Amino acid sequence: MIDEANAVVVETDIEAPPERVWRALSEADLSAAWLAPGEMSTEPGDRFTLDDDGRRIDCEVLEAEPARRLRLGWRDSGGGVASEVSFVLTPTPAGGTHLRVVHGPMVVSLASARLRAVSRFHRPISCSVASFRMAA
Repeated sequence: MIDEANAVVVETDIEAPPERVWRALSEADLSAAWLAPGEMSTEPGDRFTLDDDGRRIDCEVLEAEPARRLRLGWRDSGGGVASEVSFVLTPTPAGGTHLRVVHGPMVVSLASARLRAVSRFHRPISCSVASFRMAA
């Protein structure tokens, strides 16, 4: 589990049900536009690679509960420090989703990491079957 004292935590409300947000996280063609292009899996133990603006990220699915939680092992292929990223989806009373993203531990400049995380998770999510808007 992630020690949040050394992590970047981003929370936002999305005007879409958890099942749609899950698809945006778990389907490669949809997550490419929002998270990062590359392979994608939600099967625990599976490994895949993402391309984060030219930086290769090696991932391993540590835990997956459809429409509820996705936890990934995360490492820069250039020998970066191993970390974890968790995505927790909680239904809101209005029918949307509260998304909580925790990435840690962070050993790089925390200010830089927070800026990167905030910019990534506050950009709109869109796909061919559903449209999402991130609420600041």
